[in-house]
Amino acid sequence: WLEQRNVGSIMVPPHTTPSIIARPAYRIGFVLVPGFALFDLACALESLREANRALGWTAYQWVTFADKTTRVRAGNGVEVPVDATIDSGTRVDRLFVCADGELGDFEFSRSVSAGLCRWLQRLDRAGVRLGAIGAGTYVLARANLIRGRRFTIHWESAPALVEQFPGLSPTRSVFEIDQGLCTYS
Repeated sequence: WLEQRNVGSIMVPPHTTPSIIARPAYRIGFVLVPGFALFDLACALESLREANRALGWTAYQWVTFADKTTRVRAGNGVEVPVDATIDSGTRVDRLFVCADGELGDFEFSRSVSAGLCRWLQRLDRAGVRLGAIGAGTYVLARANLIRGRRFTIHWESAPALVEQFPGLSPTRSVFEIDQGLCTYS
């Protein structure tokens, strides 16, 4: 009972009930583009779940989004229900775009709508921290949200991204964080 643990900037005794911690959960959104890699989403969500378990309280909450539908088919064929559409007004502190696919493929390009790009731009202007997993970086490029920042993309997608956006140059890192933008290859 003499031990204490650091939870953010608050020192709390072990086995503290969540009601003692008055700090709201950090809300992380994941917008799912048709064909996204289910593995990428699962890794992100399981990491947040394990962080909550280790902390002993819900420090992170997540919400999934889609452009115009309530279910999104992953690249492996599994249909995933989403929590909200992009026009629902649901608030998040950070948002990751989850996408996978051939950047030159017509179906993939078509799945990145002008409405999705405008929504991402509005979130950026409102101060929501943006990020991308895999080919999600392409979606941020289409929305003109990565210029002037370091970023990465999956190595298979890098040549097509540079071809479509000649002024952009992804790094070869597994992840990049620059000016609030988090990208993961």
